[in-house]
Amino acid sequence: AVAVAIIAGVCTFLFATQLFKTVSAKSADQTTVIVPVQDVPANTLITAANMSEYFTEAAVFNADVIENAVVDEETLLSKVTSDTLYSGEQINKNRLIDQLTDNVSLSLRLEPGYVAYTIVASGDQGVDGYIEEGDTVDLLYTTIEKEDENEVSIDKNGNLVTKDDKDEDDDEEEEEFADVTLGTIPALEVLKVSDHQSNSAAEESGTSVNTYSNITLKLSEADAEKLFRMESSETVGGYKLVLKNKASE
Repeated sequence: AVAVAIIAGVCTFLFATQLFKTVSAKSADQTTVIVPVQDVPANTLITAANMSEYFTEAAVFNADVIENAVVDEETLLSKVTSDTLYSGEQINKNRLIDQLTDNVSLSLRLEPGYVAYTIVASGDQGVDGYIEEGDTVDLLYTTIEKEDENEVSIDKNGNLVTKDDKDEDDDEEEEEFADVTLGTIPALEVLKVSDHQSNSAAEESGTSVNTYSNITLKLSEADAEKLFRMESSETVGGYKLVLKNKASE
């Protein structure tokens, strides 16, 4: 009985040792990859804040690891999903798009607190077609001062004169222009020139848009409100874009 017990113990030890070696060999033959814990919709921006909500680590046998598999979370940060990533599947890096490329929705290229705003800009108003995507421009505009809805002008001595003043002194010689003030909205990034259809056609053909009648700018929400008020105001004389030097940015 003692001999049988010793033999059984030795067999158990050998079996456990072999099992441990097999498990260890299998573990050594695995790679840790990143997989979704739930379906991740297309056009989802991946950030540090939502990383744990969408993704986790999983061990996969080396022979089963797909080409270009995502193996670390850093690869996912600031990327946008080009299609739906399904729960539990391995992720090919080619299904991720960098946030700042033209291939993602324009809204995903905007940082919090910034908006896209399109203005009419053609001819010399838009630097005669020399503005390109990625440029920085200043927007200069003029406002015409008014007082009590009366016409305002400047007399030959540089004094502000309203319509009522002119009625009282018709003999006074006056210049026929209003009091004008220059305003500036500085350092606006050009997101797009022309329209979506023209840009899509250019991307498909591998060319670039070089003619435009409007321009889409990136600006803060506060500047967007300011620009809207400026465009809507009856006291605005006009506006122009001024192209900035790239080397000085």
